[in-house]
Amino acid sequence: MVSTGIYDLHGEVVMCTYQECSNTSKGSTRYCKNHDSPSKGCMVEGCTNVAHGGTPLCIFHSSRMHKRRGCAVSGCTKGACSSSQGRTDRCVKHGGGKRCKYDGCGKGAQGNTDFCIAHGGGRRCEFQGCEKSAQGRTDSCIKHGGGRRCMVLGCNMSAAYGTDFCSMHRTSLLSGYNSAHEMLPAPAPERRAKEAEPSK
Repeated sequence: MVSTGIYDLHGEVVMCTYQECSNTSKGSTRYCKNHDSPSKGCMVEGCTNVAHGGTPLCIFHSSRMHKRRGCAVSGCTKGACSSSQGRTDRCVKHGGGKRCKYDGCGKGAQGNTDFCIAHGGGRRCEFQGCEKSAQGRTDSCIKHGGGRRCMVLGCNMSAAYGTDFCSMHRTSLLSGYNSAHEMLPAPAPERRAKEAEPSK
């Protein structure tokens, strides 16, 4: 199976180094999202789940050991929502936690708000007049500089979802360019700053 994962600056696919995993690595680690801990897996005999958060147990068995409840849906290995999320016997994916209070919406409420992102919940961009969601651990939306940025030196464009490069530099890498020097130049910082300014 051919992988269409993240490429490094030399044009090589960065693959997960866990046993015979064929997934691409996540961010700056050598592991995919399923194996982001270098531990080999849950230590409970017969369990094939991946160990979680640097512990020797998967989420399911960790929740049992620490008297935290797992999701009540059969086969789900995620933990049930905690009291800060509106305690239930299910994970968010299976309907647990606080739900959006907008009529007819069943999505999970975001953060300390009573609504999902689409209906105004969660953190908002700090840029005056912007109603978009703040991205990642930043206080701004993507347009105003929030979220992950491209790893190519001098480029401050937003990294495409699940990669370390903006769409232009990722396309350049996929097209066979072997170094950042051969890539298309990123847009000038002055142009990006002008685009981010509020319209008068």
